[in-house]
Amino acid sequence: MSETDKKKEQAQAANPASIGGTAEAARETGGAVMYIGPTILRDGLKRGTVYKQKPEDLIAEASKKRKNIGRLFVPIKNLGKARQEIAQRGTPLFLANQEAEEGK
Repeated sequence: MSETDKKKEQAQAANPASIGGTAEAARETGGAVMYIGPTILRDGLKRGTVYKQKPEDLIAEASKKRKNIGRLFVPIKNLGKARQEIAQRGTPLFLANQEAEEGK
């Protein structure tokens, strides 16, 4: 086993796979999240950015302009499902992304 594989295994052991389907669940378990919304640099948001934990301060500031921006921080474990939902009309992630796009 390579050194990289060992580090990955240790990281997985330290972060149990019990992360739920929401950013709130990631916060509760301390899991990593990714921002999947549009890049809005003036608010410090860049699509694809991974955070070790949900960035509460950043979300609070961005929520002043876009109330549903927090939905766009999704647990890494659920990234595939979240990307499907963001593309599907009418889902909460689609609507949050649309709101963020309009507020650019």
